[in-house]
Amino acid sequence: MSGFDGGLHEAWAQYSRYGGMPAVVALESEEEKRSRLTSFLKDTCVADVASYYDVGKTSELEAFIRVIASCAGQFLNSTRVAKQSTNGAGVTVNTVGCYLKYLEDAFLITSAHRYDIKRKRRFGSPVKFFFEDVGLCGVARGFAVTPNQAVLENVVFTELRMRGYEVELGSVLKRKVRNGRSLAEQLEVNFVANWLSRRIYVQVAEESSGEVGMRAQKAALMAIRDSFKKIIVLGRPVVPAYDEDGIFYIGFLDFLLKPEMLLW
Repeated sequence: MSGFDGGLHEAWAQYSRYGGMPAVVALESEEEKRSRLTSFLKDTCVADVASYYDVGKTSELEAFIRVIASCAGQFLNSTRVAKQSTNGAGVTVNTVGCYLKYLEDAFLITSAHRYDIKRKRRFGSPVKFFFEDVGLCGVARGFAVTPNQAVLENVVFTELRMRGYEVELGSVLKRKVRNGRSLAEQLEVNFVANWLSRRIYVQVAEESSGEVGMRAQKAALMAIRDSFKKIIVLGRPVVPAYDEDGIFYIGFLDFLLKPEMLLW
């Protein structure tokens, strides 16, 4: 909170929209913040990456970054990204791979891979990409009025990594019987975070998540048959507490400001 004069909720609203780069946080008006982020994206991110890696088409690279921002929180489909980047012309799947590597090497984005929780196995693909600063994602995709699921996941991912966790995307197989038949369902856990001998499972639920969405988030955690802590981070204020099934619920501000609450 140092360097910010407003209250907690205003600070969260500003951070979730404009990120945490000091040069942006120090600016007074929203117009100045947007202008600084836009300039940073065009004149620093795009120009520097294009210059260092000898990318001739800077406009193509900028369009590519905007497409990646629009895919934030989703598993990346390289073929679809290639088509979206220049309306199907000029970008190949190989170029998509090169651009992703350039941006990751420049510490603009970070990849996260899937991890099969029951089989204890990591997958090379598909992957998700998250921006190192959520403000860059915002300027690339258009600033949302309120934080959506992609923004919340991006913030949780970067915060966990900043705290020293190795973060992966969880996948857990759940079997159920329907009409006498055994069916398998693959459920998604937003994050599996490991630090030394500790592990936590984290689901992220935006404020508008309804009862059905919350049940799906919890069902994935309940399908995990180990004793590591299972957490649902909510996009609304709540009193941090466990439910009868041992799932720990915590609001976003407490998650960001009270890291000790993630431990036993």
